[in-house]
Amino acid sequence: MAEMKLTPEFSAELLALARHSRLEAAALLRSRTGCGLAAAMDVLTQLLPLELRGPGGLSASVYAFGPASSDTIRIHGHHRMSTDLTPGRRQAVFLAEAFDDAQVARLAEILGIDPTDPNQHHVNLDRVDWAAFSTEFAEGNETESLRRAGFSFHLVFDTMAIPADDWSSMHQLRRLREFYEVARREPEKVTDEEFLSAVRGAFWGTNSFAFVEAAFAIIAPGCLLRRHLTQIMLRAPVRAAVACGVEVPEQIVAWGVRCADPNNPRVYVRSMPDGIVWLKNDLPLLQELVADSVVDALEWAAADFPGPDPW
Repeated sequence: MAEMKLTPEFSAELLALARHSRLEAAALLRSRTGCGLAAAMDVLTQLLPLELRGPGGLSASVYAFGPASSDTIRIHGHHRMSTDLTPGRRQAVFLAEAFDDAQVARLAEILGIDPTDPNQHHVNLDRVDWAAFSTEFAEGNETESLRRAGFSFHLVFDTMAIPADDWSSMHQLRRLREFYEVARREPEKVTDEEFLSAVRGAFWGTNSFAFVEAAFAIIAPGCLLRRHLTQIMLRAPVRAAVACGVEVPEQIVAWGVRCADPNNPRVYVRSMPDGIVWLKNDLPLLQELVADSVVDALEWAAADFPGPDPW
């Protein structure tokens, strides 16, 4: 780290960026110093406070995308479940995951990808060290069958998890937390339309698996404040879950409940304390509402997404 001669100003800039996205911070560091990925990650690990290191920091997932099959392909990883692939639909199969900087760097090396380059997340199958990938991250027979079936492989990166008691590290969540506080103190001053607009404005782009967990974290406090809007807000995580191939209401509810587990290091975004209460106590009672949202999502997708977004 000393050899790179980082100024206090640059160190502070890196730290601020790393709190939002360690990948972006690594890309900035590499562009300024010319260092390699492993060296950049080592520098960032030293810069970050202890509570932001290790699991819950930089993470990566590998997906295979391809045509549906009549066979059952086991999807494992975030939620450890199996699903039947529906004929005629393009499917995403979860293959592998990495949950700390060293693992992410190793996974990227095996796949022949520079994770700081946004144009390299599509995997060139000819460059992959398949023996190492199968040994260290995924089952060989599974990846081989998908390759033969013509699936393409992609590496998807997640930002670090947001602590349950601190939404200040992302401006969307900070604004939403402040909005929720106002809506709780002075509910008569916030219309339902304004409420839904504020909740939706807190979402950001990410992969479908991560979006499910972010959406549950974001809507949970809102569902507690405005219970009559719960069915509308539930559409966000449910539609993302359906995009992941998860269409069973009980499995979607269980996914949301796991987002409230303080001992689960794989949660993408943690909710506020009152949102965690809602996920644990209220969500399990709403399977019928979730089932209705699944039907809405499937019908909307089957009609090729007509008209405005149903949210």
